[in-house]
Amino acid sequence: MTLPLGPLMLAVDRFIALAAIALFLAVCGWIARRAGYADKGRRAALIAVIAGIIAARAGFVISNLAAYAPDPWTVFYVWQGGFSAVWGVTAGAAALLLTWRGPEQRKALAALAVIALVWFGLERFTVQSQSQPFPETLAITRLTGQPLALDSLRGKPFVINLWATWCPPCRREMPMLIDVAADMPGTPILLVNQGEPVSTVIRYLHREQLGAQAIMLDPKSRMSAALDISAYPATLFVDATGTIRQIHTGEISRAALLSGLRLIGAPTGQYAG
Repeated sequence: MTLPLGPLMLAVDRFIALAAIALFLAVCGWIARRAGYADKGRRAALIAVIAGIIAARAGFVISNLAAYAPDPWTVFYVWQGGFSAVWGVTAGAAALLLTWRGPEQRKALAALAVIALVWFGLERFTVQSQSQPFPETLAITRLTGQPLALDSLRGKPFVINLWATWCPPCRREMPMLIDVAADMPGTPILLVNQGEPVSTVIRYLHREQLGAQAIMLDPKSRMSAALDISAYPATLFVDATGTIRQIHTGEISRAALLSGLRLIGAPTGQYAG
């Protein structure tokens, strides 16, 4: 799920996180103003947010060390997402305890607790709202022109990535997706190009020296229309019952891809650790 922001699209889960942070800072500022030490309170709240963001990223990375091992520098690719909310809220609370002295500290901690609970609830609702049956009768084609009915994949988990050659984040994530797809032949990971002719796709793959085994074509973008997806890349995780369990909008990291694979019950082999 995404929200349009002018020419940009923002994933709903990231919008919720940003809104929660903004609300926390606003509430802490109000508490501090009423207590007569606005600057001190705002500074403590800001430190709590910074500590929370760093801890949330660290927690996600630690939980997915095996996924980051092949490309350790991607630890710093924070735009791909990958944060542990529990680690972040815990670190934020600890920072408040250390930096916000006085009787208003409890109010700030209570505000953090309430906002965190609402945030977690909205996150859960967002994930549940993404669960839907994968559209029946959709068909795509291989680069050779041979059709592939997606109904034939039912009975086992699979991943669909929607992409286009003109999309920068699609191009950045593609080598990793092709690499993981090759490592997991038992779980189809299909990179389905949207709306481009085969000649454009083949020319791009040759130029970038990318393998073509996982690449599929949807020249009329029927899949995007059926799923109401308007922003690329989008990665769909479908379980063995044919239910879409998660839709990741935007560039995906190896760790997030493997987390999604585990969600749909796919074995992750060498990345299991």
